[in-house]
Amino acid sequence: MSFFYKSNVEIDSKLLNELKKYVSEKDIKSTVENLIKDYIKQQKPALSVNQEKVSNSLKNWSKKENSEYRTIICSFFKTQDEKGMSSRGKMQRYCEKNQAIHFTTYFSQLIGSSSSQGKFFREDKYKEVSLEDDVKDMIIDFYKNISAQNTENIIEDYEGISYAPYSDMSKSRAIALLSSKNYQLHSCVTFASTNRASGTFWANPKVEFLKCDWSFILNDIKNRKLYLLDIPKNTFDKTKLPLKTPDLLQISLEPETLISTYSDRTAFRPYKVAEISY
Repeated sequence: MSFFYKSNVEIDSKLLNELKKYVSEKDIKSTVENLIKDYIKQQKPALSVNQEKVSNSLKNWSKKENSEYRTIICSFFKTQDEKGMSSRGKMQRYCEKNQAIHFTTYFSQLIGSSSSQGKFFREDKYKEVSLEDDVKDMIIDFYKNISAQNTENIIEDYEGISYAPYSDMSKSRAIALLSSKNYQLHSCVTFASTNRASGTFWANPKVEFLKCDWSFILNDIKNRKLYLLDIPKNTFDKTKLPLKTPDLLQISLEPETLISTYSDRTAFRPYKVAEISY
């Protein structure tokens, strides 16, 4: 005969009899519950030191509407470009207009690795800012949650341009969604969202991707759709495509035709293999 307890977990009667040799009858339920809790805890991937710091900071700032750190995080999303990046200058101007007077000090803490708050951003030599990969999803969820507290569905950025709130679709989520629909993606993957101003898909993939089988994911923020392009290796000649740098392509696609907006007018639509809504 098997033993059942309130959580409807079945325990084999022989195993239960073995357990009774070591645990009193009254302690069986709590013992089993603790064993299950320990097992679940062990299965969860451990957070890195930085992820723990960022997670704790975000929980704290979500409760403090007037936190300058919170304003700095918002400034990134409200000034970012089509590649999901912003610049230090844009973020600082936004923060100054929103009474974040300690921007310089606090921002330097958020891009440093030793801050107790954790490392949120990285900044390149051109002062472009992007989210740290290991905490990107945490920060996006934080911004979504505090944006949801607003009664307005439209956010006004520091230049007065209106646009829809930041898309909840990221590269990692797009890959997971497409994979769940049984679409096979290559090791070379590019993710591009529509530009808020022009509506075009804009990306700067590595030139070396042209030599590989290449998955190009387009995120249509307005219509909440993903388009998957499957581009076989050596399809395009790098000498016939515009370059941002010797190592990076410069791609801008019309949303309706998926044709390059540059003089090359390269057509990407023939390589479209999937379209899914989210």
